[in-house]
Amino acid sequence: MYEKILLKIEKINRLIDGAKTEGERLAAVNAKERLKEKKADKEIEYTLMNLKI
Repeated sequence: MYEKILLKIEKINRLIDGAKTEGERLAAVNAKERLKEKKADKEIEYTLMNLKI
């Protein structure tokens, strides 16, 4: 899952670098931010419940 998001971010970085207009660049930057938020939302927290020692 994370690999797919990272690949998309790499592609978007290339779009940002090759943007011919400010609008294209801003659209790519916004898409990159949305993907970063999506990645952050997927963080998993692990807990130990009912652990008997």
